[in-house]
Amino acid sequence: MDTRRKPSHGSTPALVFAAIFACGLIALSCNRQPAQKGAVEVANESANTSAGEIVNREIKDATPLAATPVSTPTPDSPIRKFDFGNFTYPSPDHPQGRKKIKLREGDQPPTQFSKHGIPRDIGYRLRAINYGDATGDENEEAIVTLDLVHSGTARVAYVYVYTLRLSRPALLWSFATGDRADGGLKKVDAENGELLVELMGRNKVIGTDLYADDGTNKGDCCPDAFTRTRYRWRDGRFRLQGKPEVIFLSAPTPTP
Repeated sequence: MDTRRKPSHGSTPALVFAAIFACGLIALSCNRQPAQKGAVEVANESANTSAGEIVNREIKDATPLAATPVSTPTPDSPIRKFDFGNFTYPSPDHPQGRKKIKLREGDQPPTQFSKHGIPRDIGYRLRAINYGDATGDENEEAIVTLDLVHSGTARVAYVYVYTLRLSRPALLWSFATGDRADGGLKKVDAENGELLVELMGRNKVIGTDLYADDGTNKGDCCPDAFTRTRYRWRDGRFRLQGKPEVIFLSAPTPTP
C-alpha cells in the first residue's frame, strides 16, 4: 500500500446545551446565526432555511480530472481486522486532537443528565463502517460514521476516512456533516477509487457553510434535493473532483 497519506481537518465551535434541551422538549427549529457552526453546536440547535445559495470559489473553479480505473480491493483486506467500535477518534470540531471520542462497544454515552434523565452533554455512537478504495491505490480504506447522541432533534454526524500505515489505522480526513436538510449525511462511500459524499439540501459541500440558505425554505424536515460530490486523493489530501451535482428527490417546483 502507498503510505503517503496523512492529514485531517476540522473547525472549532462552542457548545450551547440550553438550545439542545429546548429543541428536545418542543421539537421545533431554533434560530441560527449566519456564521459557520461546528457539529456539536448544531446538535444543540435545529436549522431553518430561506432563500439564497452557497457560492464557493473552489466549487466554481473545479474542473474534471482524468478518469481513474476502477480498482478491485481485497474483501479481507488488513484494515478490516481493526475494531473501530472500540477505538479513539479525534473530534473534527476540535483540531490538534484537543478532544477525543472514546468508543467502547460502539458507544460513548452522555455523562450529564437532568433530573428528568435528559442528556445535558453530547454522546457518540457508531453508525456504520464502509470499506473500499477511496484513494485509487487498489487498497481498502475504512470510512467510519459516528452519530451524535443528545436530547435535541438535530441529526449531525462525524465522518472519518482511515487507511493503514505501518500496520496501524492512519487518519486521512475527518469532517462534520450538517443537520438534516442543511447538509445532513445521506451517503458516504468509496466509489471508482474516489470518495463519494452525498449531503441533503442544495449546494451542500464540506468546507462551506452547510447552514446557508439554499432557496428551498422547506425546513429541516423536508429537503427536496441532495448534493453529490466526489473527491480524489491527490498531493496528500482529498480534492474536489469536478463540480457538485444537485439531484432532486422529486420534480422541482417551478419558480414563480
